[in-house]
Amino acid sequence: IGALALDQTWRGVSTFNKFVNPLVAIDPNATAVNGIDADFVSKKPGWDVVGRHFNDWIEEHRGNGIVNLVAHNGKRFDARILTFEHNRHDLTLPHNLYHTDTIPVLKELFPYLYDYKLGTVYQSTFHEPIPDQHTAMGDCRAMQRLLGTGSEKLIRDKLFKHRESFDCIVKRCFHNKKH
Repeated sequence: IGALALDQTWRGVSTFNKFVNPLVAIDPNATAVNGIDADFVSKKPGWDVVGRHFNDWIEEHRGNGIVNLVAHNGKRFDARILTFEHNRHDLTLPHNLYHTDTIPVLKELFPYLYDYKLGTVYQSTFHEPIPDQHTAMGDCRAMQRLLGTGSEKLIRDKLFKHRESFDCIVKRCFHNKKH
């Protein structure tokens, strides 16, 4: 898991970057993309430990209000993984936690692109591949750079427009069942 806390001007102020032993088999297709295999993570802590540290990191950066986690394709992947792993390890998500998937944001910012894979958007914007693509921090830094390309207010407005509370995400993930 990788996360980057940003200030109001999109400058990185803190990182959270940990490898996690998922305690389940790793899909070979995932290993082909990111190079992470079962042997590599076998001695890493599980989500029961890393998830608590991530919750603490979120609280350290909360300030007075809400926290909005931003992830590319996060509605289909990141937010769901975070929700299910917290549930599986009996952890509680921090209060006032939100999520924005950047795919609809980038579709509005770059309406002319043929696809919205993070690498495609980055390549078309900066004319170079993402450094360390498909690593947690490489993708975080790519998104940070993309968000910094436009008007701060415009980007904030779009992130706000597309955000969703984790309370709603939990309900969707568990189809309103007790979790």
